[in-house]
Formats: sequence, C-alpha cells, structure tokens
Amino acid sequence: MGTTLESYQKALLSNVVYLDEEAYGKGVKVAGRGRAVQERRIRWLERELDASIEAAARSREEKRAAEVAQRAAEARVKEFLEEPENTTRVFKLHAEDLQLKEAQLKKKDDEIRVLQVIISTMSNSPKQKQSRVGVHPNL
Repeated sequence: MGTTLESYQKALLSNVVYLDEEAYGKGVKVAGRGRAVQERRIRWLERELDASIEAAARSREEKRAAEVAQRAAEARVKEFLEEPENTTRVFKLHAEDLQLKEAQLKKKDDEIRVLQVIISTMSNSPKQKQSRVGVHPNL
C-alpha cells in the first residue's frame, strides 16, 4: 500500500509545475507528513487486524472447548437418565425373582401342611385302633 501511495505522489510531483521554491518545499513537507500519518495509520490497522485474527482464533478455540464440554455434559445427563431406568429394570427382575420364590415357598408350605395332615392322620389311626382294641364294644 505504501508503494502505491509513493507512486501516486511521484506521478503528481512530476506533472506539477512549481512557481517558487518555498511553495514547493512546503508541499513536500505536507506530503511527507501526510505519508507519515498514513503509514502510522497503516501500522495501526495492521496491529488491529492481527489482534482481530488472534481474537478469532481464541474464539474458535473457546467454541471447540465449549462444544467438548457440552458433549461431555450431554453424556453425563444421558448416563444419569439411564441409571434410573437400569435401576428400575433390576428392581423388576428382583421383584419377579421374589414373587417366584414366594410362590415356591407357598407351594412347599402347602406340601408341608399336606404331609403334616398325613402324618397326623397316620399317627392318630394306630391310637384309634389300639383304643378300639382295648375297649369292649359292648361296654
């Protein structure tokens, strides 16, 4: 950009006819100051551009970090949501297992009662026979 400016200034100066040296000297000074101001402005804009590029790079990095954090948070949420579902499944399996065991226990209790009745009946039958044998029927 500086070379373009210089080439324009040279083109202008070559086509200008100066009537006196004093006016020419002032014109050169003003042109030099203008060039210095423009160069400072160019350097300032270049620094601003560099700062903007760095800020954009930081923003992209922060965005990537935020996306990674968001994915991790979503994974944790999914895990927390699945945990009660898994607990519910395990609870249902345990409940079914308990019901099955209760049914088995009830069946065994019923079998035990039947056996107790059979034993009781068998135990009482010989006593009744003995008591009938020892007692005279006519008495």
